[in-house]
Amino acid sequence: MFEYYKSILKRKTDNFILKMIDIKKLGGVLSSFTINVYPTIIRKLADKFDEGENDQFGIKYLLHHENCYSIENGFDFSNEAEDIFL
Repeated sequence: MFEYYKSILKRKTDNFILKMIDIKKLGGVLSSFTINVYPTIIRKLADKFDEGENDQFGIKYLLHHENCYSIENGFDFSNEAEDIFL
């Protein structure tokens, strides 16, 4: 799914509106596979991201999410030395 999203972004076209419609439609599907986090969380997880080309699209791809994230509990920072206060 993400590869298709990247192909839409890379696609050269004169019809900007159709490209944006494709991005909008796919965004709804991608929202089932993505989560939004604060920049502090991104910094804490920096060593767990794929270092490939995904970053240029504004998306951080989390490798082995099962080691640090669950749907029931969110991110597990129990082994962190400091607390996170929001």
